Order: sequence, then C-alpha cells, then structure tokens
Amino acid sequence: MHSMDSGPNSPRTAVERQDSIGATGATPQPVSEESLIPETSPCSTGVCGGTDPILGLNSHPNGAAESGQQNPSTTGVHGIHNPGFVDEPPPYTPPDPKTVHLLYPPFQPLFPGQEPVVCQPGPTEPVFYQQQFIPSANYPYTIYMNGHPAGPESRSVPKDYLVESVLVMVFCCLMTGVVALVYSHETRTAISRGDFAQAERASLKARSLVLFSLLFGVFISWKMLTLKNEDSEHKYSSSPLEWITMDTNIAYWLHPTSNAQIHLIGNIVIWSSANVSLCVYAALFLWYLLRRRRRMKDIPEDSWSQWVLVGAVCVGGWAVNYLPFFMMEKTLFLYHYLPALTFEILLPPVVLQHVHDHILRFPAHRHAFSALILAWLSSVYLVYRSFSPLTYGQPTLSAAELGSLRWKDTWDILVRKR
Repeated sequence: MHSMDSGPNSPRTAVERQDSIGATGATPQPVSEESLIPETSPCSTGVCGGTDPILGLNSHPNGAAESGQQNPSTTGVHGIHNPGFVDEPPPYTPPDPKTVHLLYPPFQPLFPGQEPVVCQPGPTEPVFYQQQFIPSANYPYTIYMNGHPAGPESRSVPKDYLVESVLVMVFCCLMTGVVALVYSHETRTAISRGDFAQAERASLKARSLVLFSLLFGVFISWKMLTLKNEDSEHKYSSSPLEWITMDTNIAYWLHPTSNAQIHLIGNIVIWSSANVSLCVYAALFLWYLLRRRRRMKDIPEDSWSQWVLVGAVCVGGWAVNYLPFFMMEKTLFLYHYLPALTFEILLPPVVLQHVHDHILRFPAHRHAFSALILAWLSSVYLVYRSFSPLTYGQPTLSAAELGSLRWKDTWDILVRKR
C-alpha cells in the first residue's frame, strides 16, 4: 500500500509536491493557481465545462469564457464556487406568533419588582458591578445592594397613622392627638430617607398614642352621657336646640353701681352665617354625590377631594361635638356649644370660595358676589362694635341703650333700676 501511494504514477497535488521538495532541501518553486487543482479533478482535464475555481469564469464551449463575464449567482467569496448560492435567497418570513413563546421564553424575575431588560448577563458571564463586602452588624437602616436588601428579608413600610392622629386630635383628646401627629410626621420623614428602623419606632409610638386618645375620648363621652345633675334647673340653662339659633345668653358679671356687665353672647351674623353655610354645604354635597353616581362630574377631581375633606373635618367636628348633648340628662349651658361652633365657623370661607370658583361662571356674577361678601363683612364688624360693651364690660351703657341691644326676647340683659 505504501509503495502504491508513493509511486511516481500516484496522483499528487502541487502542494504535496512542494512539501516533498522542501523536505529534500531543494529550492521551493512558487505554486501556480492551476497547480492547486488535483490532477484527477474533472476540471483539470477540461471536461467539466463549468466554472473556473479561482476567477469564476464560465469555460463552457458556448463562448462565455471569451467574454470574461462572471456569474455572481454561483460565485462565493474570493471567486470560489459555492453551490449554496445557486439562486436568489428566499424571502424573509417572520416567526409564527403562536410559536414565539417557544423561541423566546418569558422573563422570570429574581425578586418582586424586577423589570425585564434587553440583555442580562448569563450565569458564567462576569457582572459589571461587584457586590461589596458588608460586615455583619445591626445597622439602624436597611442596606440595598444591586436591588436586593442586604438582610435576609425585605422590611415592609411602616404605617404613619397620620389620618388617625388628626381624627383623635379633633374628636377625642387634643394634647395626645398633637403628640401622635408629631410621631406620624416623624414616621413619614424616616420612610422618605430610608431609615425603616426609626420609622417603625415612631410608628409604634404614634399607634399607642392614637389608641390612648381614642380610649380617653370614649371614656369622657361615656361619663358626659351618664352624668346626672340633681339640680336640673338653672336660670341660664338651655337646650341644644336653642344653641343653633342663639336664643339664650349667660350673664357673667354686673357692676355693683352701674349697668356695666359682661355676657356670653355671640355675634348673631357669624352665628347665622355658620348655620347657612352648613345647610349649603350639605345641599351641594348631596347634589354632587348624586351627579357623580350618574357619571356626571361638575367639579374637578381634586376639588371634589377637597370638598369631601372639608366636610369630614368641619361638619364631622361639628356633629361629634354637638349631637351627643341631645342624649345627656344634665344641666346644659350655651358654652357647651362652643367646641362645635368652632368647627362650624370654619365652613363659611370654604363655601364662599367654592361658590365663587365653581358655581358662578360669569364675571358679572362674580363681581356682584364679591360686593355681597364685602357687605357681609361690614355687617359682622358693625354687630361686633354694637355688642362690644356686653363682651368687654365697657363702656357703660344706659338703660335705653341696653334695651336696644335686646334683639331677641329670650335674651336676658340686666338693667339696674335707680
């Protein structure tokens, strides 16, 4: 077998002959392009009638070789024949949408909240940001590295109890409610800067104060409802219905020798305006609520939210501080209505602003409304100046002047007879 392969008649290529020459020490000769074709190849004998392997020229006897034309459909890179490019390439066909999930599987997040990206490094590829070493210690804050919390579990955001603090401050206990409001604000501040440990401590204190204020308010309300007075009649006692229309007053002090006196009596213009504002607010609230149930919004969403919040604070504060007196079996006086009146007096400015901004559409109507508000403020001041002698005890008024200030027959204004 060896003698037959190495015999003089065995077919060898030019490259093999060149290697043998180099092995014998002879001077190597340059290899020609034609010598690269095996001697036994059909193209070396000139019978293939196909394409030149180097130049890509058609050597068919029809004469295409003389014209020097090149067939690009059968010629590859560097003119080498490539049978894979015989015809035009097939048109592009997009993948079937029903099989896309098989070609591209869905993204599986490593932790909650992770968003898919265009390219993620594989498990064997190097990461761009190496995680730094964190010594084991109890830090007062949570350390995040590459989107993961440093601890074994991520902490939940503590509750700030802001709404609860405001409610107990208004309706239950003012002092502890204010302290709870401070701790609720501290909780929000700690959450905003990422200090969840401090936020949890402040949230716990706020919750404790809210619960204490709620229990204290319930206890005080129960004592007020169950307390009975043996002497149920008093000269200046009154019923809750008389407070609304200010049909009563209380005389606190009378000068021994003159008509100078101090009374608990309100400004009847402000008192009446608060009642009217309460009625207007209730009517507008019901109107807007019914319209919104029918998917008709007369005011923007932020204005509606403010309107509801005003009702929760002002109307709710008035109702909580006023309605329980109807169930009390004790002697009641006008000063019991002052906490509820405080919330009711906050309504007129809000209602006036709402009417000016959302109900009055034309500039002429708004100008007339502004003139009415100016007249209303003037009447408030005039009533204040008229009743200031009964509020501050000076100057001393005559009997006729005191009689002119008795606007209602139920008011008890003292007149000294000389």
